[in-house]
Amino acid sequence: MGRESFSSREVARPSAVWRAFQDMALRASDSAGWTPARYRQEGVGFVLRRMTARHHREILFGDTLRGRTWISAVKKGIFFTRQVSLEDGGGPVAIARQEWVHIRRDMTIVPCGEALLNAFGIHGETLPVDLPSLNEEPFTPTAPHTMAFRCWHVWMDPLAHANHPLYVDFADEAIARMVAEVGGEPDQTVAEAEEIAFRSGISAPDEVVLSTVLHGQTEEGALIFRHRMERNGSLAATALLVRRMPEATRCAMVERFGGGRDMAPRGGER
Repeated sequence: MGRESFSSREVARPSAVWRAFQDMALRASDSAGWTPARYRQEGVGFVLRRMTARHHREILFGDTLRGRTWISAVKKGIFFTRQVSLEDGGGPVAIARQEWVHIRRDMTIVPCGEALLNAFGIHGETLPVDLPSLNEEPFTPTAPHTMAFRCWHVWMDPLAHANHPLYVDFADEAIARMVAEVGGEPDQTVAEAEEIAFRSGISAPDEVVLSTVLHGQTEEGALIFRHRMERNGSLAATALLVRRMPEATRCAMVERFGGGRDMAPRGGER
């Protein structure tokens, strides 16, 4: 990964891992004969409906990684499930499941043609991309943390939308501000998992409001955050992020944003 992908702690940001997943999907499509130019010529394309990712370890600058990706399921020629794996010599470093929807240029959902379906093929292998489960009951936060901003023009992708890895940055920025508010160090947060469901595209200069609640924690003590992203008052996406933090920060976050109801992780202090 390029140097710009790394944080002040010298580890790849979660959004950079999502961009790597996206690049792998794009290159797989290219190698199957479906380049961006061909999609434009045919007047069709794909939009991402949902993506779930798990991080097995952090990626360091200079790590040599290998990518694997394949289509594991197709429904009605419209809904495509893609598996993506970033690996080193010891196995998967990060894995993801992407759910794509085939559309026409006017964003109408439509079944794909035989040429595209035959080009991709279907391979049944699936990856264990399930999200971590809650430890006992959810927290009872008093009010969501909110963050509002205007979408930048320079963030636009080839479809004139904020590309989906940016949504991870949006959610992580909200968490970072919450961590800073309780006196923690935002760059000490470690990614475990994300899931984002996309509803409508964010474009410049949309007004974006991101609401975040501390939903609970896993058995190991990682915190679970739920996010709601709105553009100009309408729902754009919902997200769930799972993040580990130093114990003092975890306790302060629960006290401030989780209704003060701390539950020690079953695995003990880390």
